[in-house]
Order: sequence, then structure tokens, then C-alpha cells
Amino acid sequence: MRPGEEEWWRQCTLEDALRADLGHWMSCEARGMYVRDPSEETTPTGHALRWSVTEQGWVGETENGTIVFVPESVYKKHLRCYLAERGIAQRDWTQIMRPYELEWQRQCEAEEAFQENLEQWFDNHFLGVKVERIQFAIGA
Repeated sequence: MRPGEEEWWRQCTLEDALRADLGHWMSCEARGMYVRDPSEETTPTGHALRWSVTEQGWVGETENGTIVFVPESVYKKHLRCYLAERGIAQRDWTQIMRPYELEWQRQCEAEEAFQENLEQWFDNHFLGVKVERIQFAIGA
């Protein structure tokens, strides 16, 4: 795994852990958040926070059916702090991977130039390299 991929994986793993920690979210008192009583729910399933298009926020459910809603702005703020406590500055995929993609592109371009330069093999005798010069007969 390349360094950028490791950094992205680490950030995603920590974000998954934060989403799964419903106790953290249930103890927060932030504007727009709510915790719904389990008696209001009919089918408790239990799951970590996940994005809800209809709610336009993050929704989680404990095993006993307690529903937790976290607005996007609150989620982002807590995630930034959570990652910072673990020494990670939150960045998106492009911010992490772009330098490595540019490095990979430079390497690929250099390799293509290397592959196009067939003459480098003509005068050097490297073990295992074979150069066959084809002679064409005129008038045969």
C-alpha cells in the first residue's frame, strides 16, 4: 500500500470507528441533534451512523432501537476533532492522493521514454538482451 493510500485508509478507519461509537453521539448536546426513544421504533436493528438522504444528516441506531440523528455540520466538526486527537488532519481523497498520482504519472512518462529508446540496446551487451538485425535481400 502506498503512503497516500495508508493515510486515506487510516482516516477512513477512524471515521468508521467514530460513526460506530453511538455512545459518543448520544452524549453530545449539539444544535440539531436528537435522540429518539426506542419505544417509538418498531424494528430495532442497530447500526453505526450512516448518511440519510431523506434526513440530510447522519442517522444511527443502537441495539435497543434508540435512534440518533446528527446534522452534517455537527458530524463534520466532531470528525475533525476526533481525527485531530489521533494526529490526523482531515483531508479528502484528492488532497491525499494527488501528490502520489503526479509522482506515478512522472514515473510512467519516464518509463515510456525508456521503452521508446530502442537504440540504447544496440551498442550495449547486457546479459539476456538479444538484438537481431534483419537483412533484406533485394531482387529475390
